Amino acid sequence: MLGKMRSCAITVLLALAVAAAGCVPMETCRVVFYGNAADASTKAGIGSVRISALEKSAYCLSGTSGDYEMPLISMKPGKITLVFEKDGYESVTKAVSVSLSGSIKVDATMFQGSAGRALVDFEFSIANDYTAGTYLGDYEIPAYPLSVAKGTVEAEAVVVYPGRGTSFTASAKALSSMKVEIKESDPRMGYLLVGLPAGEDAEAFSAELLNEPWVDYAEPDYVCFPLGGYDPADFLWPMQWGPRMVSMHRAWERGFFGDPSIIAVVDTGVYADHPDLSGRCLPLLNSINTDDTDNDGHGTHVAGTIGATLDNTVGIAGMNAGALILPVKALEKKGFITSGTMTSISRGIRLAADNGADVINMSIGWPLIFADFTFRLLKEALDYADSKGVALVAASGNDSSGTDLSMPAKYGKCFAVSAVGPFYFPPSYANTGPGTDIFGPGGGSGVQSVVSTVPYSKSEKGYARMSGTSMATPHISAIIGALMSYGMSAEEAKSALLASAQYIEGQEAGLANAYAALAGARGGKAIFWLCDDVGNPVTFAFRGSDGSRDVTVFGDALGHAWLCGWINLSGSDLPAHGDYFGITEVFIEPTGPVEPPSMLKLNFVEIGEAGALRIGSVPEVRESK
Repeated sequence: MLGKMRSCAITVLLALAVAAAGCVPMETCRVVFYGNAADASTKAGIGSVRISALEKSAYCLSGTSGDYEMPLISMKPGKITLVFEKDGYESVTKAVSVSLSGSIKVDATMFQGSAGRALVDFEFSIANDYTAGTYLGDYEIPAYPLSVAKGTVEAEAVVVYPGRGTSFTASAKALSSMKVEIKESDPRMGYLLVGLPAGEDAEAFSAELLNEPWVDYAEPDYVCFPLGGYDPADFLWPMQWGPRMVSMHRAWERGFFGDPSIIAVVDTGVYADHPDLSGRCLPLLNSINTDDTDNDGHGTHVAGTIGATLDNTVGIAGMNAGALILPVKALEKKGFITSGTMTSISRGIRLAADNGADVINMSIGWPLIFADFTFRLLKEALDYADSKGVALVAASGNDSSGTDLSMPAKYGKCFAVSAVGPFYFPPSYANTGPGTDIFGPGGGSGVQSVVSTVPYSKSEKGYARMSGTSMATPHISAIIGALMSYGMSAEEAKSALLASAQYIEGQEAGLANAYAALAGARGGKAIFWLCDDVGNPVTFAFRGSDGSRDVTVFGDALGHAWLCGWINLSGSDLPAHGDYFGITEVFIEPTGPVEPPSMLKLNFVEIGEAGALRIGSVPEVRESK
């Protein structure tokens, strides 16, 4: 899929003699060049090709059929160079020998691409700021805030930034000769991390390295405590991988919340007296019975994920600090079974729509054996809510199906949410069939599940772990609510999520990225280019698109190069904190296809990271080929 390189020019020497021309050596020849420029693949003529006679500074353009005729040229007998050029095609150069006056036909066959240029086809993805499998915690969590020790720790390594014009390979060789261990090499950030020589401390070794001509900068790898990302003081936050997986902590850092949005939870009710939900809930609406308690805990768990109080030293951090939760009890637990009916659910949806809901979260569904039933009452309720501009967000179901979705997620008016675990893979239970719109953190078993609020009748700590597409859905509802709090419509909010989602291997739908969606990052804002080892661009930049992960970059480049991608959210001239940036190595051969790079991930730029990216400048943007 990547890179086709062709020779820089096609040169043909034409020995031409035109009879009866009457031109003798050293006298002036009067010549008209004509012919046709055609596409090498389609054989069709190419219009608007510029044909230049270099030695005479003369040119003409081909017509729509590819035919051209250059005005009369007066010249001494000898050679003249014709160059055929058009954007998107390799240039063709033809050296013509002229000895007689007259008309000379010179045709050109042109290949798509650009002669002597790299042509790189690749895919890209905006990436979440989360390392797979981290922040899982332990099931037994002490019921008090975690304290963080503060102090200093001796640095055990040095960060080395190679100087301009020094490759990573040369730097590694130089460091190896100093008998030190290279712990990491990160071209994206532009540094090598090296261990210390025996008996030497980090500061002294850094000073020693600064005297090396190939070193731009060196400094101890100081141990520090988090400052860049937002770490709320909620004591269960260290085990909340879900908000991190969808980069919500980055949205908290920037304060991305507008006017309060109302997110209805059509479920088993919500225990509104929970300390982590105090003041976050509107009066409950009941569509099933007169008992307003959540006797199951499912609805309270969903509500906590959406809007548990942020930064209050209690329990968990809810996704959306600006949301108000509208509890709608439409299911209840009887014996060992928790259920609702189509009527109670449909009634609950209408109640939510009539009471100001911006978003309706439906972590509910019917088994797939009912997937093709009519559900008219339910669909009419969904249509009603949709007509009022409500965003309908529904769980895809837990039937382990890759070919179908549960109702109501299957209905076209709903935004269908499936689940991933903390390692970025959909769990075996998750329905991922056609129609899945997006993925959210739903969890797996044990510590891989999602922790949230529950009534104290269900857990003496008031918190419990659950897994399922039910748990993924409120993560998405919270993000959509945040987007709508800035005045977006339901459709605009969904579009923002889709355009900024992270690629999931083997899936059509992507994983939500809250920060990217709220900050306005999307494929159409990304630009891509090739640069050399010292960060200087060697091609123009080409823009991505919202509807595709595919991009083509082309321009003058041979041999070793770096493929760069950047979404500028900071307004800076170079990648800065809060932007998305990615870089990967490519090798451009003079001829023949080149292996495509793996998917280019555009990663969140941390505080202090931008200076290490070592991008000299960003080229002029041209539309992608």
